[in-house]
Amino acid sequence: MDWRDELIESQNKIIAELKAEIVVLKERVAELERRLGLNSENSGKPPSSDGLSKPSRTQSLREKSGPNTKAVVAYLYASNYIPDDRTAKIMQDLFGMSLSVATVKRIVEECAFKVYHVNKKIEAKLTTAQVKNVDESTVRIDGKNKWVHALCNDKLTHYRLPQKRSDVPQNLTGVVVHDYFKSYYSRLKDVQHALCNAHILRELKAVAKIDKEPWAKEMAKALLNGHKKSQQNRDEITTTWLTKFKNLYDKIIDNGIEFHEKLDNLKQQNKGRFKRRPGHNLLLRLHNNSEDVLRFLHDPNVPFTNNCAEQALRMIKVKQKISGCFRTYRWAKNFLEIRAYLASAQKQGFKVLYALSSVFQTGPINLILD
Repeated sequence: MDWRDELIESQNKIIAELKAEIVVLKERVAELERRLGLNSENSGKPPSSDGLSKPSRTQSLREKSGPNTKAVVAYLYASNYIPDDRTAKIMQDLFGMSLSVATVKRIVEECAFKVYHVNKKIEAKLTTAQVKNVDESTVRIDGKNKWVHALCNDKLTHYRLPQKRSDVPQNLTGVVVHDYFKSYYSRLKDVQHALCNAHILRELKAVAKIDKEPWAKEMAKALLNGHKKSQQNRDEITTTWLTKFKNLYDKIIDNGIEFHEKLDNLKQQNKGRFKRRPGHNLLLRLHNNSEDVLRFLHDPNVPFTNNCAEQALRMIKVKQKISGCFRTYRWAKNFLEIRAYLASAQKQGFKVLYALSSVFQTGPINLILD
């Protein structure tokens, strides 16, 4: 063995001894740290032994449950309409959690993805529901006006983002309550229509107060009386009563038509036809669609107004007022997916935060009631 081999052997021996010594020292340090860490809360030592290092009595053996981070993020964004950058800041300010905007976006997208299949079931259920409400409203996406369509009833809500306002779902059955958007009449072939009387009452109010047409006030009174009867004394709506009410309805329309026949024609023309006054157009609509206007009297499941769908769309305006427009179609779709799930959950009595926590922990709540 030459001198180099002897040197290597000697060095290896020293290294082995040092490693063994390090192990012993580490064990000793761990033992000392443990002794120093013992106090009256984590050992059998009495409180008097804690001295100046006495720990805070607010500590507990229970682990902190803390807020569900993903659920809170989705709650701030989709239920309180807070934009992604401000959501990240709130999480930092309130909980000391340093979340990037990209992380907030990933959480929102994850939530939207997980509730997607529930929303498809909601859409299918509403498609064949006995009665449903529909409405549409503008939404700003990438600086351009687009349309969001709401389909809902008292238990479920669904949203669509079609390319055009007229792209209404054509596979609906049952009764569809709406505000006389003509595409519903032209494209929905297998449904019965029910018109929103809240819209009609607003038009009647304008005709009565602005245009001073007396028939409008009488019609508004008749419709409101019919609504009161349907709500408070439904059993009294007999065939005889319905016939009497329809006769009154027709008489008011006849009086209104007679009123307009006595007026001079408007001088403005449109494609060769004399333009009608707003009150005259309303009279013709009430006459031609009387069954749809009064369907709430014949079917107790049909609401007097379309408030269900209008309320479903109101949050779009609130969202845009707080956060501005959506930057992309995908981001708008994510928001509407979550909102549809939350709106349906709330209608069925679930708390918003619970509904969101379920999404990330055990999966979305089953909202389809058979």
